Amino acid sequence: MEKRKYLTPSTYKSVDSEKNTGPSVTVPGQSYSVAELLNRHIAGNMPDVKRQEYYDPEASFDNMDPTENPDFDLSDATVLADEIKIKIEEQKEKKKEKDEKDKKEKDQQKETEIWDRAKKDLKDEKQSAEDVKDKKEADPDKK
Repeated sequence: MEKRKYLTPSTYKSVDSEKNTGPSVTVPGQSYSVAELLNRHIAGNMPDVKRQEYYDPEASFDNMDPTENPDFDLSDATVLADEIKIKIEEQKEKKKEKDEKDKKEKDQQKETEIWDRAKKDLKDEKQSAEDVKDKKEADPDKK
């Protein structure tokens, strides 16, 4: 039977891990003991807990991502999804209206072209009929 191997602090072999070499962001004297936290909680006097805010010096307000806001939660995601769906529907309606308008204009243009062509053909027929009539009048001997 094999002997079980247990991982203990004396048998653990560490792996090279990442070491933080950046400046510390902790604020001295801002720690509370468990007893202090419990007493403050009971008294309804909890300490202000803030999230550390880091500012991007190259921030662009053209493409703000609301999901990166620290206060963003699932209800905000639902509202955002609903707004996006509404915008998509509006865009679809606008595209549909534009397509219908373009189709109407195309149909009207085709109809105008047909009428213009018919008028031209009628005019050409009248002209050719007049030309034939003029030839007959000018040359009555030819038949």
